[in-house]
Amino acid sequence: MNSTDFRNYLKQLKSPFFEIIVLSVCVSLALIVKLNEPFFGPSDSNKTAINIIIFLNIIISASAFIFSIYIYQIIKNRRMLMSSFVLLTVTVLDLPLIFDFSVRGVMNPDNVIFLWFIGRLLGAVGFILVLLFSDDRRGELSNLKISFLSLTIIIGAGSLFTCVLYGPFTVSSKMLAEFQGLTPPAGIMAAAVIFISIVTLFVVFKKYYKVNEPLYRRLFLTFAMILFSIVSMSNIKFVNDIWNLFAYVFQINSCIILLNFYYLFGIKRPHSMLIRTKEELDNYVSELDRLVEKRTAELRAINEKLLADQEVARRMQLSMLPEILPGNDYVAFSASYVPADNLSGDFYNVFRLDESRFAICIGDVSGHGVSAAMLSIYIIQRLQALLEEEGREGMSIPSVVLGNIYESMNASNFDENMYIVMIYGIFNTDTGIFSYASGGLNTTPLRVRPDGSIQELDNTGFAICKLGNFYKPKFVNHQVLLFPNDKLILYTDGLVDAKNKEKEKYSLSRLKNVIKDQYKWGVDHLSQSITRDVKEFIGTDPSDDITLLILDVLPPF
Repeated sequence: MNSTDFRNYLKQLKSPFFEIIVLSVCVSLALIVKLNEPFFGPSDSNKTAINIIIFLNIIISASAFIFSIYIYQIIKNRRMLMSSFVLLTVTVLDLPLIFDFSVRGVMNPDNVIFLWFIGRLLGAVGFILVLLFSDDRRGELSNLKISFLSLTIIIGAGSLFTCVLYGPFTVSSKMLAEFQGLTPPAGIMAAAVIFISIVTLFVVFKKYYKVNEPLYRRLFLTFAMILFSIVSMSNIKFVNDIWNLFAYVFQINSCIILLNFYYLFGIKRPHSMLIRTKEELDNYVSELDRLVEKRTAELRAINEKLLADQEVARRMQLSMLPEILPGNDYVAFSASYVPADNLSGDFYNVFRLDESRFAICIGDVSGHGVSAAMLSIYIIQRLQALLEEEGREGMSIPSVVLGNIYESMNASNFDENMYIVMIYGIFNTDTGIFSYASGGLNTTPLRVRPDGSIQELDNTGFAICKLGNFYKPKFVNHQVLLFPNDKLILYTDGLVDAKNKEKEKYSLSRLKNVIKDQYKWGVDHLSQSITRDVKEFIGTDPSDDITLLILDVLPPF
């Protein structure tokens, strides 16, 4: 049965027509027999049918008990297990009635009636207790307890069978008066069983009204069959008459319907819930896939826009870097810039103040991405603005220039976690003095002498950051006298900190070795050699910008 067939089957269960039809047929048959009661008397065929039905009842109830044991290991429903135990107990009590003899040759009819009502009384009490029992998951029955219940039924049935077959078993009171029916003691027992059965029906109906579960209608029909069976037995006039047969017919119907209830409640309903859950999960997964696909498309569009914006920012950053560096007969400049894969914040610039003075700057902005690139552009533009505001003389004192940039940075809306490290200096070709101030650049300027020796210059200074409300640094001017054929090399940490595949750094010592090998061949050749060597070292695109700026003091002739 596929899921569609099962859903159709459940729709049939939601309709009460099946229960109504069964109850109508049972009432109609009972009325027909009651109206034609003189035509129905005791017969051997009735006795044979009763014995067959008792045997089938035992098989069905045993099957229901075994089925409930198997289902209990899955759904842990103690009500189902206990009700099947009650059902099996009731039907086993009918087992001696199959044998129509005792030690005297014929079983006393009073014993038959007494045993029948005792079994139904135990069943009625047992079922009402099961329905009132709270079936929570605490205190689950172990396999040992279930085995003990099964063994109790076997021992009880064997004991009763032995007692009836080999020992005297005679009730003290008359239970059945032929042609008249049940005696008062038997009638009292029948009334008690009928009353408890009606209470059971009321409890089931109340449960159905409360939870509106269609399966409880099927359970209601089961107990209605049990009630019909008791009423039929209450109308008997002879042992093995038509009412006795009807009592067992109703009983086997109740066993079959109860077994069907176990099957629906224990297998079909969990299976339906599993199918429904699977369908809901499939729908959820499909919806999730659709949502993921939609979000992926949105993220792809956002990423493409971000890459486009990043490329625009990269082009803007590169456009702010000078393509041609100024110079004269006494000084030459050369620069090399290798951008990283992602946007970074390195910048450099050389611009002429007058015929003999050149302003030089190189620096690095914290972090990567568009914000770092925009901050580097901001620094270059700020230097241009200071040149226009302060004039050439205002740009000739490096410490003052860095102080102005520090104040401008604190007045801006940049993130407080961002900062700039840089060097700004002035080279005077008339005097050969390079005057500079450090804004916390974390690399050491290198002075290369004509003989190839390398001198590390002082580079102490405070980074340009947004701490203006707490601290106002004092930038210090440094001076160094550069002679003809001296070279001054400025660079950012992306050069010496560049790593290869083995995570080894390029290092300052390697940079010095390249300088010693290539410094004699001109400033452009030196910058190209350094750039080529660091690219060969890392083997891939750098993770940080590599910026190099070289000043070469030319000889007078």
